[in-house]
Amino acid sequence: MSDLYIAGWGEGAPAVLVHGSFHGGEETFTGQRPLADAGYRLLLPDRRGHGRSPEVELIDFETDAADVAGLLGEGAHLVGYSYGGVVALLAAAAAPERVRSLALLEPSAFSLVRGHPAVEATIALVEEQRRGYEGTPERPFWEAEIPVAALRAAKFPKLVVTGTDREGIGEAMHAAADSLAAAVGAPRVSIPDAGHLLLREQPQAVNAALLDLWARRRRRPG
Repeated sequence: MSDLYIAGWGEGAPAVLVHGSFHGGEETFTGQRPLADAGYRLLLPDRRGHGRSPEVELIDFETDAADVAGLLGEGAHLVGYSYGGVVALLAAAAAPERVRSLALLEPSAFSLVRGHPAVEATIALVEEQRRGYEGTPERPFWEAEIPVAALRAAKFPKLVVTGTDREGIGEAMHAAADSLAAAVGAPRVSIPDAGHLLLREQPQAVNAALLDLWARRRRRPG
């Protein structure tokens, strides 16, 4: 039994939604609550060191991935946002037989595009911000080794989503998303009039993309 705090919305096919930094599951995915009225059971864990889950000395994407893999049960859709996208990638590679589909929303898969000027500038900015941060330290997401070969070979449907805004960290997020989508063989969707906070800025468009992906899984044989 997991000691994470896990909120649950709705009834039906399960979907595990993994939040990014700073906020827990319910706060991050407030705009996705309507999906619970579409025949899905949304499971929203607070990652360790966040919300109502246990405190830790270091927030670590590998520990989080093991937690998330344990929540997939006999099969669930998996959604990861930002840092949670890295967690979802690792969890999906660890338990591909239990993933019905994988959606990555503004995923921080920076390890795939090290050396890109916008990525390096964003990493420098994040490192500077971390020096003044008084909360629980978080293992840098750009240290994650994304198992792209295993993910490309996995049979479940995949999707990589970003906003269209390239201001601020947008250019780096687009570079990571483009590389990730190509590497794992995933369709690439850009949502207009949205940036990294696309869950709040364009929740209906995000929800439509997720519902389309989840419907694709239902249409697949087996």
